[in-house]
Amino acid sequence: QTTAGVSSRMRLLLGFIIAGSAAYWAAQFHPAELQNQLALPVFKNTLINLGYLFVPFSIIVIVGAANAVNLTDGLDGLAIMPVMIAAGALGVIAYAVGRVDFTEYLDVHYVPGTGEILVFTAGIFGGGLGFLWYNAPPAAVFMGDTGSLALGGALGAIAVATKHELVLAIVGGLFVVEALSVIIQVLYFKRTGKRVFLMAPIHHHYEKKGWAEPQIVIRFWIISLILAMIGLATLKVRGRQEEVVASEDRPAHFAREAGHGLGAFFRVAIAVQAGGPDGDAGAAGDNGKNTAAHTGFRRKPYAVGKIARPVIMPAGHHQRIDAANPCP
Repeated sequence: QTTAGVSSRMRLLLGFIIAGSAAYWAAQFHPAELQNQLALPVFKNTLINLGYLFVPFSIIVIVGAANAVNLTDGLDGLAIMPVMIAAGALGVIAYAVGRVDFTEYLDVHYVPGTGEILVFTAGIFGGGLGFLWYNAPPAAVFMGDTGSLALGGALGAIAVATKHELVLAIVGGLFVVEALSVIIQVLYFKRTGKRVFLMAPIHHHYEKKGWAEPQIVIRFWIISLILAMIGLATLKVRGRQEEVVASEDRPAHFAREAGHGLGAFFRVAIAVQAGGPDGDAGAAGDNGKNTAAHTGFRRKPYAVGKIARPVIMPAGHHQRIDAANPCP
């Protein structure tokens, strides 16, 4: 009998096999236009065709996430709360990209069937709450490799299934930092014989600096929450570009583009209109009206020389605008 358990090489091999199966299944599950494609946050219309490299890339994402969570699990309560936060954020993303109406509104890629993942992430969140009850310092129950590898792998698999692999690096940014601290420490020590951190992973570095364990844990929770909100923000920051086409009374060199992905209440369609010879601003053209109606905002032009610049007003604002006195 032995208490050594499964060797690290065997764990890594099993992780690659499980991740490979999940990655291959995800590649077949994605719609044809998204198969083997890597979606970028913010730049919605940009897809990188990975081809046969998609499965190896997905394996790295899943295995990397699993081991990053494993490295984070070094203090009581440190790993489980960031996992719950990341699972909650990915659950929202999965539900959003799994609904046609939400993807059209948010202008993100539609991945059918992913809405059901929200149920799974809710289970992770609820189970995490029950575990945290006994894992809070001083811990009576410990996560261990079995829990950390499984939870991290689940986060990676969700990111691959929803085409948000890069967003996982934001939502799970704490895990990325923990893993990078170990990699940097090992590589730098082998090269120079010196250490970058007092101890790795990085949460032990702050322990050596004198931070109390609860102080480290709670501050890392706060960082995880902030990163999750940034990751969720990419749903709206990511948006297509609309171009205001020039017309006879709107010269081409005055036509401008305006993105509408920065938020439902800040969608902007900019149309610049040339004024008459007397410098007064004319009425907005049909193209400008249609664009304003599409974005949910009305424009209130005011005259500056021969160019009428827009002031964005909410669609619900019905103030009457006098063309002779556009700046009441």
